[in-house]
Amino acid sequence: MNLLKDPWIPVRDGAAFRQIAYKELLCKEQPGLQVALPRDDLELACIEMLAALTQVIFIPEDRKELRARVKTPLGEEEYDRGVAKYMEWFDMDHPRWPFMQVAELDVDTPTPVQKLFPGLPAGNNHAFFNGTDEVNRACLSCAAIGLFNLCTHTPNLSGKHKGGLRGNAPVSTMIYGSKLRKMIWVNVLSRTSIDRILPGDRDMTPVWVDPIDPGKSIPAASIGLARGLFWAPVHARFVKTCSKARCDCCGCETDVWTNGFLLGSDLKFEIVGLWPHPYSPRQMNLQKENSKGQKKPEESIVSFRTTEPAWTQFSEFLFESARTDKKAGYAPAAVVSQFNELYSDSPVDLLVGGYRNKQAAILQRRHEMYSMPTGWNEQYRAHISEIVEIGLSAEKLLTDKVLYPVVKGNKEKGVSGVGSPVNSQASELFYHLTEPLIHRMLRESSLREYVAAKDVFIDDLTSICFDVFNRVTAPYVHKPELIGTVAIAREKLEGLLKKLKKEHTVPGGQS
Repeated sequence: MNLLKDPWIPVRDGAAFRQIAYKELLCKEQPGLQVALPRDDLELACIEMLAALTQVIFIPEDRKELRARVKTPLGEEEYDRGVAKYMEWFDMDHPRWPFMQVAELDVDTPTPVQKLFPGLPAGNNHAFFNGTDEVNRACLSCAAIGLFNLCTHTPNLSGKHKGGLRGNAPVSTMIYGSKLRKMIWVNVLSRTSIDRILPGDRDMTPVWVDPIDPGKSIPAASIGLARGLFWAPVHARFVKTCSKARCDCCGCETDVWTNGFLLGSDLKFEIVGLWPHPYSPRQMNLQKENSKGQKKPEESIVSFRTTEPAWTQFSEFLFESARTDKKAGYAPAAVVSQFNELYSDSPVDLLVGGYRNKQAAILQRRHEMYSMPTGWNEQYRAHISEIVEIGLSAEKLLTDKVLYPVVKGNKEKGVSGVGSPVNSQASELFYHLTEPLIHRMLRESSLREYVAAKDVFIDDLTSICFDVFNRVTAPYVHKPELIGTVAIAREKLEGLLKKLKKEHTVPGGQS
């Protein structure tokens, strides 16, 4: 299968599911097409893979050309000329350099193909909701997308292999569009934008054509666009079978499928510096050392650190902020910054995806979409930041200021504690119940009635806080020794929430 000429892109057009060729995607206007896979992480990986292909092969020279690409499909002759010199790079069956694989591996036992799909049990792992044989056969389309996802988004395999170029579990932020062809192009950077983040001459050859030197220290500044976007830190080769079968992932009938891949031993190397990936926000670190005393890099890719929803990190995803002596700085993904420059008069739908991990283990899949109004990065930046600040403040008041003392009690004052971690339970419940509220406020942050909407927003948050408080303390309100503890906490919560509303109420009704 060749990614540049064969049908492999899984799409749904209305009710019909099919696989289309890359040429059909770029050269035809088909408004109803959307990437369609049974998992949201694989859909995001497919979108990113398509954007990366387009970025490497059809890089627009400037903003004017990029706008034209978004507006009008490529001509078929122009497409053929563009892909001609890249055909060998993106061929899954190439005899010397198969796409993101190595041609020869001295390995006898294949790794089950299910290992390509993060979160599914494989080998001797225990299964609960998913079985160890859930994906026995994968078509080459799903295999290619799975391998790309494995190499670019997931932690290292079993702790023995290197993670992706962005780190073990990076956050990806991309612009969502209702039309697939246009969505791909708005996530492509013009050469002008590329020169900002990747200045100078760099090695553009993919790692499966020009392999990573084992044991070497590789300067991030030497890694070019094609090499970085399709970075492959593991040695793998698919074991293919030629017979009719149904893919256990997408459900398509296929004549060629794989049930596993040969996986080489640990490839040791070191990346010196940070490669500024176009689809990830970056953080300028304040601390010089981590909790283990190890030196931290000056910059790192933003990752999901907790179970908190994506909106709690919106400052990192949307806005650029300089580092100070007391606060880390942030830079949004280059595609997000470019979209604001090109289409500042348009609303934005932001795709946010990634994994939360503990070393090599996937703890959580995180894939969300947020909608924001026209002017989100300039005129209404303060509104968006305030919405996030209020939401975070309400959660901290509830869990840290009110419920943590309920858990611990106060021996000196003779106040009993419940002992159970009701503050942690409350945090999860708070974020679950407030998610629709936050989404609505972010969409409406440009309204002239923002001040009035904000007051209602705080009132709704207050109601949710009391609802959560009542739920988590309900088992204890009838115990004589805890009645006073809960009553004092409820009174404290009421006072703190009134203070929060007062702090965010501007005299005179001005925004």
